[in-house]
Amino acid sequence: MKFLLVVFFVLLGLRGFSHSDERISFSRADSIIRKVILKKEFAHYSRLKATAYLKNSLRLNKAPERFLGKRVRKLLKIKTTDKPQILYLYEANSDLYFQENGLIKEDIKAYKDYGYYRQWEFTKAASLQLNFNEDYVTLKGLSDKKFVSPISQHAFNFYDFKHNETIVDSLGEEIDVIHILPKKTFAPTFSGYIYVNKKNMQICKVSLHLGDNAGISFINDLLIEQNLVKIDDFY
Repeated sequence: MKFLLVVFFVLLGLRGFSHSDERISFSRADSIIRKVILKKEFAHYSRLKATAYLKNSLRLNKAPERFLGKRVRKLLKIKTTDKPQILYLYEANSDLYFQENGLIKEDIKAYKDYGYYRQWEFTKAASLQLNFNEDYVTLKGLSDKKFVSPISQHAFNFYDFKHNETIVDSLGEEIDVIHILPKKTFAPTFSGYIYVNKKNMQICKVSLHLGDNAGISFINDLLIEQNLVKIDDFY
């Protein structure tokens, strides 16, 4: 049986570098990451309110007629196994209250669910808040494993960093794009990119992957994206 939780296709541009350019880009990235790690010690939390919409679904692409001697249609309570279909769907609207101590309170206004198979059940938006300023990141509802943040105090034991490019955002601020490269294939690490504001050395965006080597059941690829909003001088 093949299950699909999330599918993303990402096309990365290829560029040519000389060996000296490679060394400079890695060295430059290391310097930026060290500053980001130092800066995160002064992380600032504000009292804020936000409205959240949460949707999670489990879709079956295709399945055999039988699995371990049992009829799959009866096992999963579906009509056919040769067409894509939703096994489980959950939607909710809620208000999130962010506290100055970093805690989050959630007030669920309305929700609806459909289906029987609840292998992945995310019922609260607050539980999906990932803070990469922490040394370790957990994915509640998916895995009990702790994954090393790219800006952990121990980041250089787990990652290599490469400066990819410098871009200018919609506010006219320069952003350094850092490529995150795990040192070991099966370590509890992410891969992808983080975006660092060149002026204040804070992360303003992340685009990170966990592949099938992350050890999360039934998930081949998970993409985590965060676009952080700047309030005063903090993201």
